[in-house]
Amino acid sequence: MLSVDAAAEAQQRWRPVVHFAPARNWLSDPNGLVAHDGLYHLFFQCNPGGDQWGNMSWGHAVSADLLSWKELGIAIAADTDTMIFSGSVVVDTNNTAGFAGPGETALVAIYTGVNRMGPRLQTQQLAYSIDGGRTWRRYPGNPVLDIASTAFRDPKVFWHAPSARWVMAVAMAEARQVALYGSADLKRWEHLSDFGPCGATQGIWECPELFAIRHADHARAPLWMMKIDVFEGHPAGGSGAQYFIGDFDGRVFHASHDARWVDHGACFYASQTWYAPAMQPPRWLGWMGSHHDARHTPTVGWRGVMSTARELAVRGPVGSERLVQRPVLPPHPAHARCIALAPQMLEDARIGLPVRSRAIELVLEWAEISAADLGVTFRAGQSDVLKIGYSRGRGEVFVEQMPEGTVAVGTNRERRHAMPYPQPAAMQWLIVLDACSVELFVDDGEAVMTELFFPCAPIDVAWVHAGGGAALLASCNAWNLAPHGPPAIGSVPIGVHDEKA
Repeated sequence: MLSVDAAAEAQQRWRPVVHFAPARNWLSDPNGLVAHDGLYHLFFQCNPGGDQWGNMSWGHAVSADLLSWKELGIAIAADTDTMIFSGSVVVDTNNTAGFAGPGETALVAIYTGVNRMGPRLQTQQLAYSIDGGRTWRRYPGNPVLDIASTAFRDPKVFWHAPSARWVMAVAMAEARQVALYGSADLKRWEHLSDFGPCGATQGIWECPELFAIRHADHARAPLWMMKIDVFEGHPAGGSGAQYFIGDFDGRVFHASHDARWVDHGACFYASQTWYAPAMQPPRWLGWMGSHHDARHTPTVGWRGVMSTARELAVRGPVGSERLVQRPVLPPHPAHARCIALAPQMLEDARIGLPVRSRAIELVLEWAEISAADLGVTFRAGQSDVLKIGYSRGRGEVFVEQMPEGTVAVGTNRERRHAMPYPQPAAMQWLIVLDACSVELFVDDGEAVMTELFFPCAPIDVAWVHAGGGAALLASCNAWNLAPHGPPAIGSVPIGVHDEKA
């Protein structure tokens, strides 16, 4: 339990540096991600009146680089009749909906409106902006799609050039299906097909998205990916996201392999790509949270954090393609303060790195792995806070929050989450540690884990270690991501220590 003074200090220390968090109140699903006129727009589920879920509306922030965000006012507010659930925004370049006047370009939001009174029907509705997303007007002809359902939500819309129409992917939550609709004008919609149920079906389905994605081998034709969030059944407990790789013919999505998990951590949900037809590779961002315990995070007055933006591709042979995610991070200028360790063999030993910063990027390359376990442990004073490791016996990479150094979130949340990674000879880890979150990208983003954690005190050292055998630390580089924060990452290692000592 933190003291009153320590709790007040922690509220600011837990605020992220390179991730977006609201100045106040509740944040969850990203909505309406769109790139327009040199800015990335991030709309998001928010409660304008408090730091718990409710009164759902769309907040708004903008960024030129996906790293530094300016929060604007409420974009689309709930009213006495309707809450504003998740959805998407498109740039209606050809004015198909007719909302723009001469010389104007309309941004059109397609979102789920939820009745507050009577049956909580969920319908798809429109709002539009002709001033670059600053102000919005609701379409007087709403709703534009109504199937008399209380579980019909989260439309994600894109322009499908081969069929010259808009395509909507929308969740039929309780049926564990994604419905695809087509429209020429965003107002009148034709049902095209349904996908599912398949893959993870333990929990309801939410926040679907269908988009084209390139193979890392650019000579291959683009593929299509269907992403679906599930409320239950994720390996880390609770909610998470699954994806399918396949093909889309303009009406039907055909999956070419079974479902895989987008992220193996407990805190990546409702991801959405930016609407920007010319953007390749596509980029997305997710809510670093879970509906099962988000209301219990220890922040006060503000609640919710977004992930880093991530560039997406697929890799692997035909029929076995896998998603690859790479974080969008600041470049490393020549003058950036960095600590780099010379290659060295660690055998039942550890080496310490001073990391006195709220946010760091740490890249480790392991080779010649015979150790039973290896990893990096972040400490605050005398307390372990967070451990990222590999266990040869279990064949897994894991992230573990240490009880002596972190504030608990809820009562049933597991502190250790893992993903299968059987006996590699070498590995690369990219770790993004930012105030209250950690994102781990293994082997250039082929496997990812995202977690929230709330340290009791500022982290000041990271111990890189190998035990039960040896591993070559082929490289270790760390950069400070908080240039205006506390003293940057140190310039010399603390030293090598025998693990048995």
